[in-house]
Amino acid sequence: MKNHCKACKGEIPADAKRCKHCGSDQRSWIFKHPLWTIIIFLFALGVAGSIFDEPNSTMQPKAETQLPEDPAVDMRANPEKYIEVKLLKSYRDGFGTVGMHDVELTNKATIDYKDIELRFTYFSKSQATLDNKTYAIYDILPAGTKKKFNDLNTGFLNEAVQIDAVSVYVKRASVK
Repeated sequence: MKNHCKACKGEIPADAKRCKHCGSDQRSWIFKHPLWTIIIFLFALGVAGSIFDEPNSTMQPKAETQLPEDPAVDMRANPEKYIEVKLLKSYRDGFGTVGMHDVELTNKATIDYKDIELRFTYFSKSQATLDNKTYAIYDILPAGTKKKFNDLNTGFLNEAVQIDAVSVYVKRASVK
């Protein structure tokens, strides 16, 4: 069987890859450009797969189920949220080298706390943090009460510390 050349219309054998008259390539576009054919095929396969594929359950965002938080559990886990610290007085003692503090703690929880650790942060005139000190109060702070603790000695201080520039918070506490 004979075919005609795509370029010169001359008669050529049916299985000819090139025209014997003009040398024109007689193959189809797919065989002339195998790399592009593969790229287009893979792209089409990906598009078809994404259209007809069912959504993957692991790709779906999980519905957030929020359990009601048990206040007692939160009080045990986060005592710093329930113990209010009020710094009443800060001063230097021991020839001006030792930090001393009077604080008032208020327990706003419905459970008792004990062994409360306070964290004192000391600042310079420029409000740069100079030091952190931890002070443990080995006492019981009953639920719903206020208690004053005087003369808490946090140890030696850097001379650049401004004693009136102190912050304090609850670092940790145990449940009675």
